[in-house]
Amino acid sequence: MVIMKKHLGVLICLLTFVLVLTGCVKVDTSLKINSDGSSDLTLVYGIDKQIASFGGTDITNDLEDTKQEAEKEGFKAIDYNSERYIGLTLKKHFESFEDMKSPSDEQQLFDFKVKETKGFFTDTYKVDGVFDFTGMTDDAESEEFDQQMVESMISQMELTFNLELPVEAGENNATEVKNIGKELVWNFTPNAKNDVDFEFKKINYVNIALLAIGALLVIIFVFLFVRRKNKQANPPGTPAE
Repeated sequence: MVIMKKHLGVLICLLTFVLVLTGCVKVDTSLKINSDGSSDLTLVYGIDKQIASFGGTDITNDLEDTKQEAEKEGFKAIDYNSERYIGLTLKKHFESFEDMKSPSDEQQLFDFKVKETKGFFTDTYKVDGVFDFTGMTDDAESEEFDQQMVESMISQMELTFNLELPVEAGENNATEVKNIGKELVWNFTPNAKNDVDFEFKKINYVNIALLAIGALLVIIFVFLFVRRKNKQANPPGTPAE
């Protein structure tokens, strides 16, 4: 998760002299949390093709550096090419949501805390996170780029976070809620910290299954007990009244 923040500032510096289009850079983050607790992260990192053509080899080299660094961190890096954008798609599977946290002390793009509340039928997970896009102008300041132009370009970036849950979400601060509450979308403000808060419940299928089996055993026991009592009350050969 460190990759994106590190290279965004560099790309901004490379593109300041061609600020001619809106939505010239986009970062689209998608996270799917599976029913088994694992998660799949996808990062789409795109630059407008017209602007990329102005940047030439500088942008190409930076994308290649980003790709190599992503692969070192366990991401599957694929070249991204749409009608308007060119860039990278980064994908990675995590065995648990908590595994997304970086073990290093480097500043992360996404930092979060997870509070788990255990229950018999369901466990509740409350996630309080922050997407930190601050510091995008730091490289521009050090390289003496026009600050106003850099800030104008940053303000036109497309930054979104899409979350897909296996169940309906509870309380959240998403910009948009879709698919009966199972999909949440946040539109972020560039060069700022953006809060991402949501909660969801995970069904304890094992406990429910054990309860169902226990209930079934009780029903069988009661049935056999009643049947036995009936046989004792009416032994074979007893004439009916």
